[in-house]
Amino acid sequence: MNDSSHNTWQNIGAALLVGAMAGAAWFAVNTPIDRPAAAAASTPAASASETGARSGDIAALMEVKPAPVEGLPPLSTDEVRICGEAVSRAALVDEQIEKTLREAGAAAALEQFAQQRLTDSDHARAVGIVLRMQAAANYRDPQTGDAACKTNDCWKQATRAHADRVMPLLTELATLAATSTDPRVVMLARDECAVLTADAMPAPHCQVLTARRLVALDRDNAVAWLALAAEEPAAIDEAMYQASIARRWDDYATSARRFIDRVDAKGGLRSMVVVQSLLAVPAIRAIEGQQLVMQHCSAKPLANDGNRRQLCEKVANVLHTGSTSVSGVVTAGAIAKALGNEHAQAWQEQGKLLSHLLLAQSLDEEAQTRDAQDCAFGMPRELLLRSASEGEVPALRALMQASGQSEAQWREHMLAFEVAQAAGQITATASSAAASAPP
Repeated sequence: MNDSSHNTWQNIGAALLVGAMAGAAWFAVNTPIDRPAAAAASTPAASASETGARSGDIAALMEVKPAPVEGLPPLSTDEVRICGEAVSRAALVDEQIEKTLREAGAAAALEQFAQQRLTDSDHARAVGIVLRMQAAANYRDPQTGDAACKTNDCWKQATRAHADRVMPLLTELATLAATSTDPRVVMLARDECAVLTADAMPAPHCQVLTARRLVALDRDNAVAWLALAAEEPAAIDEAMYQASIARRWDDYATSARRFIDRVDAKGGLRSMVVVQSLLAVPAIRAIEGQQLVMQHCSAKPLANDGNRRQLCEKVANVLHTGSTSVSGVVTAGAIAKALGNEHAQAWQEQGKLLSHLLLAQSLDEEAQTRDAQDCAFGMPRELLLRSASEGEVPALRALMQASGQSEAQWREHMLAFEVAQAAGQITATASSAAASAPP
């Protein structure tokens, strides 16, 4: 694999780990969600496949060596294997991928999977509706595409246009959430409502999906209480107290991954689309509570408020011990540092190590080759499923254990990588300066 392809593979692999990379999560926690990022959750530019294509040729995503696979014909040098199917590399370059996926029946694949495989529970039906929304966003007539948006106004127009197209589906999702007792369904519907009505009047069915309803369904979840604080600022004291005694911190950001188990691992491009769409099920409000705690527990508000400091200590501990996401562990470390907590350094190192595990997976060519062939991108199929049921953190710790290396060895690997990366950055800077110097 050449360097260019390898770099593209890394970029696309990272894009497919939606919300998982702690670096991106850290930025999200400390920065208000801007319009393009919010709009991206449901517009064509947000799909995992398109995000990857922007980084370079999507063929590099499936840059598998043409080694023989048992029971399958060997690949030619002009082919890659995607979910068990040999596909021409030329059909997957960024200029061709949308056309290729339309011709492969991507929209029909999403519709069929939703209507045939996602009907047995409220959560399954909700995810199915979102996949149908993605089909409408990403595989419609290319003449109406809005992937080239560069300005805030363009994003607003694209979001409104997409909202108009999928409003019947949004209404269906919100109606389901209004009667469901599954908090995952309510959270998912609140995500879609937040994005698609950001620049318009809220849809009537969305207005009943309040944080109070979420709290009623999920009282033991700190995320629900902090959603209440974000929606009702006057409730911040109640919400922080309840979050401090909650047993869980679950934003359900990876819960849709569980349905990857229902995707035909040898279904070719159509299966690839379904897997990518499941990975891209939006969870834009997943970091809402983390942002709020960072703001509430920053150094300045704590200066003369011992009670708030004590409450923030407890909330940070709930986040550290109860969150199953990498972003949660990273945020807990940041809060601990702001508080001057004795555990701050250890917590921050844990977050860094988990982030490194994700990065190492994206750099492992052999692992990525197996993942592409098995129709699971960014993490082995069994670990994607485990991350859905248990969370990212347990899945990554299982990945570490399966590697045969100890945690200490992984830390050494991380430090060595950081040194090499820093050296490469210095070299690149020096080369750039030399190239631009006058003769």
